Amino acid sequence: MTQIEQRKPVEAHRAVEGVPVSWRGLDAPQLWSAIERAADAGHELRATRGRRTHAFEVDGQRLVAKRFRGDEPRDWWFERLRGVPTDAARREWRALERVLATGLAAPRPLVVLFEAPSGVRPPRPGSGARALLVLEWIDHDSHLGRLLAETASSGPDAARRRRELVERTCRSVAHLHAHGLYHRDLYASHLVRRSGSDELVLLDHGRTRWERRPRERWLIKDLAALHGSTAGLASDRERLRFLSRWRRATGRTTADARRMVPAILRKAERLFAHRPVDPGTDRVGWPSGSAERGVEGGHPVDAGGAGPSIAVPRAREARA
Repeated sequence: MTQIEQRKPVEAHRAVEGVPVSWRGLDAPQLWSAIERAADAGHELRATRGRRTHAFEVDGQRLVAKRFRGDEPRDWWFERLRGVPTDAARREWRALERVLATGLAAPRPLVVLFEAPSGVRPPRPGSGARALLVLEWIDHDSHLGRLLAETASSGPDAARRRRELVERTCRSVAHLHAHGLYHRDLYASHLVRRSGSDELVLLDHGRTRWERRPRERWLIKDLAALHGSTAGLASDRERLRFLSRWRRATGRTTADARRMVPAILRKAERLFAHRPVDPGTDRVGWPSGSAERGVEGGHPVDAGGAGPSIAVPRAREARA
């Protein structure tokens, strides 16, 4: 065991409700060990430098665990200067609490554990601090990219369902932005449809932040990510309708929207210029085998590939 694994976690938070019965009454080190054993016995959804994500079941509950080792120094300094938690797990916990407090559908955070060496040196990925976040699994049967593709057929019923889908998407995004929140990874596959309903649930809040007055560039990035990840799936008319309703819901003027459109298109081109399509992003639902990929935190991951095309029209073409 390494030195950091021999020390007790310095901080632990648990939700008031939703924590599995078998975890209640455990102290922080025992809880950490129990979660890691359960995660190792489940399905690994994704492994990247400094983070591993697993789906697993405990006491009949479907859960997701994100295990972090270290952090990006740039993010660490940025968050430290803002006076918020400097580790990824507690940042996501805090973001989810804010999102849920606004009434927007998102996964509930259940447990967060954090441990770091003494001092204030920024930990690098794979070393230094470690953290663990447990979320509820969101049962879902589709995501925005797939829903847009499914409603592309002609006919009055498909047209009605498509209008309702665009309306629900606009309400979710505008609700987020109107409350001072921005997602920073707002791709089509991060909006999933909860199983058995038409409710859209916004997922993957690891980079979600709150500001009293969000800077416009973050809102532009959100809208650009959504624009690019639905390329080939939504018409120009639908995009204009979406932007018009988003503008009204967030209190912006027509002049604001006109000024933002070229910036959104330029940002989308940069975001998707070299982004490969990830076939795993079209998989939804509970993983059926150890090799299953494409969901994280109850949702598809690397959402830039949600849809048959990620080509973004140039600003001149979009205005034509």
